[in-house]
Amino acid sequence: MLARSNYRAFPDAAPALAALVVAVVLGFLVYAYPLAVFAFSASLALFALAAWLIMRRLHLELWQVLVLTALTGYIVFNYGFANLTVHAGGMPIIVGHALMFGALALAVVTQGSALIKVIREPTVLALFALFLLSLLHLVLDIPQYGFYAVRDSSLFLEGVFLLLGLLWAREERSVDTLLKWLFALFLVNFLYSLSFPWGELLRSWSPQSGIFRAVPIFGFYSHTYLYLLSGALFCLWLGRYVVRWPRWTLLLLAAAQLFGLAIHQARSMYVGIVIVLIVLLLLGELRKWAKITVTLSLGLVALLLVTSFAGIELQGRVGPASFSFLQEHIRSLSGAPGTPGMTIYGRMQWYSEVWERARASTTNLLVGEGFGEPLLEHTVTKQGVAVRQPHNTHLSVLARLGLVGVAFWMLFHFLLVRRFVHVLRRRKQLDKKYSDLMLWLFIFYILFMLVTSVQPYLEFSYGAIPFYFLMGFALGIMRWQLEDKGLESNQRARPVYS
Repeated sequence: MLARSNYRAFPDAAPALAALVVAVVLGFLVYAYPLAVFAFSASLALFALAAWLIMRRLHLELWQVLVLTALTGYIVFNYGFANLTVHAGGMPIIVGHALMFGALALAVVTQGSALIKVIREPTVLALFALFLLSLLHLVLDIPQYGFYAVRDSSLFLEGVFLLLGLLWAREERSVDTLLKWLFALFLVNFLYSLSFPWGELLRSWSPQSGIFRAVPIFGFYSHTYLYLLSGALFCLWLGRYVVRWPRWTLLLLAAAQLFGLAIHQARSMYVGIVIVLIVLLLLGELRKWAKITVTLSLGLVALLLVTSFAGIELQGRVGPASFSFLQEHIRSLSGAPGTPGMTIYGRMQWYSEVWERARASTTNLLVGEGFGEPLLEHTVTKQGVAVRQPHNTHLSVLARLGLVGVAFWMLFHFLLVRRFVHVLRRRKQLDKKYSDLMLWLFIFYILFMLVTSVQPYLEFSYGAIPFYFLMGFALGIMRWQLEDKGLESNQRARPVYS
């Protein structure tokens, strides 16, 4: 048994002991992998310098810089960034996850008291139930399937990053900073999206990285169309709070992003535009409805000028970027024969296969089959990669966690939508900036759910992490900026542009 004086002295010696352990580990790594350690150290030093400059310029904390770095990679470079790994002693370290979990650890240390408050949020508790249910499955699945089980469970485990969005919204200055970052992000995403016709060339030049297999870091455009449409709406509704640009430049930037949809060709976004217009009519937002209609018309005119009159040929995601192909692609929504895109029948076959797996046993139906095995059999992409998910996130929830998981999943979305509705019904009482921001976040949620109904988006980190963060950010604004300050404020935020 330790003497009392020695016991008290032990905490004081802990930092020195930890430093000794770190020094020994670093010494071994330098000896074993000198070139890799040098490259990693140089990259880390450059990142630390950039982070320090950003922190001073934007008055951000380190965890916030880590979050913005990861989100930028996930949204702009999506699939490639999600596979960016650093191998240390044979152990792959996923860069995006390292940044996000590092940010979460720092936020827990520096924002502990606020964190205790936000975890009582009912929406957080519903997501936490899914987190725990996934952990129970992983206890059995990891020994059998290894890292594939962890990969399949990321849909639920990455919900923990909802907390970072909640904490971000505590300070109004941080909210303004995030709006500036979003504006810059949408601009960069739009410029990057224009390189799609030369994506194959870009992938051939790109360095490669990967967890299960090496893939190019650059040259992927997975679900870029979601951020093109969301970015267009952001420029129309929130751009004036961020930059001092004339209104017509924001209108043209929004139209340009809608033009980008003609290259990235997603039928879900065609439906999404219609849903946005319907939602705006139901909310009585006639000016916003008119702005989108005008902007959409400008985008279509630009498509005609570029492809028909100028004769410029651009290859899109599914077919040529042209007005005639756009018409046929929209017509394919009705299931008309001979139209481009995957048929509804093909999707229904996938859904039927997953439903049969879910009802194969009482256990599967109630608590799901867990993680590790693909939900589809004998289905591969053009690159020969197995399709693991049925292109419907909600059906994946049923297959992985059963009816119990679906119940908590539906509860999470019900609580989230109820909070949105509560705020939007009182939006005329809000500060104008927050009224427009909450409407944009709600529309983003609708568009995201539309995509997850036809694509396996939340099953990938580049979809799940931005979604959970931004939904946490929305809840945080409701919690910190609206409810704590009262919904009755009639002050109107003055836009940057006047």
